[in-house]
Amino acid sequence: MYNVHIRQELPARPDWEANDQVERRGAAPVAPPHVVDKGIPTAGLLAQVLVAKYLDHAPLYRQESIFERAGLALSRSTLAEWVGQAAFDCSLWSRP
Repeated sequence: MYNVHIRQELPARPDWEANDQVERRGAAPVAPPHVVDKGIPTAGLLAQVLVAKYLDHAPLYRQESIFERAGLALSRSTLAEWVGQAAFDCSLWSRP
């Protein structure tokens, strides 16, 4: 028996410099702006805290222990600050 290897010819790589529509390699993605200035919560985490508090009726002390079990150390005062900031931001949107 003979080992036969067939090499597939691939098309040439596109010229990355010439195509402005293609994102250049090595460029770091831009992070979305944070809801709380200089804070760690993204919109998804803040939405999770607010939905758990107001729709699931989970108080902040219970959410604190849930996040602690998940390996994220968030104090109750930090969660309360986020909820207050979100309430303030929402009140700015609802003003006539």
